[in-house]
Amino acid sequence: MPTLNVVRELGAALALMYVIHRCLRILPGNRSGLYPYVFFAQPTESAGAAIDVEILSPGSPHLSSLPREHQTLAQRFAAGDLCAAHIVKSEVRGYIWIAAGDYVEDEVDCRYVLTDDRLCWDYDVFVVPRYRLGRTFQRLWSATGGLLHLRGFTCSVSRISRFNASSIRAHERMNAYRVGWATFVRAFGVQLTIRSTAPRVSISTSTEACPHFKFSIPPYGGRVVGS
Repeated sequence: MPTLNVVRELGAALALMYVIHRCLRILPGNRSGLYPYVFFAQPTESAGAAIDVEILSPGSPHLSSLPREHQTLAQRFAAGDLCAAHIVKSEVRGYIWIAAGDYVEDEVDCRYVLTDDRLCWDYDVFVVPRYRLGRTFQRLWSATGGLLHLRGFTCSVSRISRFNASSIRAHERMNAYRVGWATFVRAFGVQLTIRSTAPRVSISTSTEACPHFKFSIPPYGGRVVGS
């Protein structure tokens, strides 16, 4: 059963979903579970100066301090993704990975399709635990957003687990806005997808048949649209 703190943080409904997720994780298959996502769009126009963020190169010595396997990092660089790191006195306090094109989800089977060159996808946002109570995340995003804006990106899209209430609150404080949601249930090689846009419900059994989520900017330059 979820603890009282979990219920307070997530609410009764989400806490129950979390229990279901933990039960499904016991099943065979390393990705079995229940994954409720919210999609956010974060404009870059209001981002601040990027004086304390560094784009790491594949040979950067700072990569050794990132809590990710070498093979994973190599695959990301090979795909052309960027890693923006917040570094203070040679210490990496946080980082954000940026994909300039379509992004394949690593927890479930789906693909996020960016239909406009002004959009990018940010993922694997990490802040060292002892800095999470401060403004490190806000500063990290502000500086990264400034770099993205200089590169021609006007908005970055991301997905956040609904189980991660603190991250959702952090994005909302920075005026990020929701552009959709999706919930995935995976077990025994079968994936059920329920989403905010058509097709509302789908079932897939392979990566090739996975659902696609398209994100675009309307011609008048308004908010990002998810479909």
